[in-house]
Amino acid sequence: MVISSRTAVVLLLVFNVAQGFVAKPQPRCVLRRDAGFGAATNRQPQKKKKDAKPKPKPPPELCPCHSGLPYATCCAQYHADHTTVPDPESLLRSRYAAFSLMLPEFLVDTTHPDHKDYGSGTRAERVAKMSKGLEASRFTALRVKCQECKGDDEHEITFEADIQPAKQRGYGAKAVTLFERSVFRRREGVWLYAEGLDVNAETTKASR
Repeated sequence: MVISSRTAVVLLLVFNVAQGFVAKPQPRCVLRRDAGFGAATNRQPQKKKKDAKPKPKPPPELCPCHSGLPYATCCAQYHADHTTVPDPESLLRSRYAAFSLMLPEFLVDTTHPDHKDYGSGTRAERVAKMSKGLEASRFTALRVKCQECKGDDEHEITFEADIQPAKQRGYGAKAVTLFERSVFRRREGVWLYAEGLDVNAETTKASR
């Protein structure tokens, strides 16, 4: 007896049904170009948000102002409340320590409104602006050279500060020395940083 091909297919199907081996239809696999390994298929992958400002460094044992005193009994008290800074030199040292510890709020709060970089925005906007670039430098030394009292509410301090790029470490790291004459003014009983004059620039002008 000759069985046609069509009859053979029907008989095979009946046999499989009787044995319970009918294969269930498999879902169609669709390749999505926007879905990577482990990515959700119903939404686009989200980009990781960067912090708006650098995180403050943990408090050190010795104060970064290079006074040789413990941080807890030196500039920490001023960083907690800038209105308690007693004199211009303490403000100079506490601001230097604030740069080292990346405390932009303190730097903004101790800047006099007369300073050219004070800005006209809100405090939050000024803090965000001050935050830029703090992570790029390491402050390695501070030397107070001389001071001059200009009256009850104004004072000048000339100092040197050594600054290193944060990416440079160990032997061969180059430091840049900043020479500045800072002007401090007292406003409503609180000492504030009013102006920074480049000593190198002044010396160059005088020699011409």
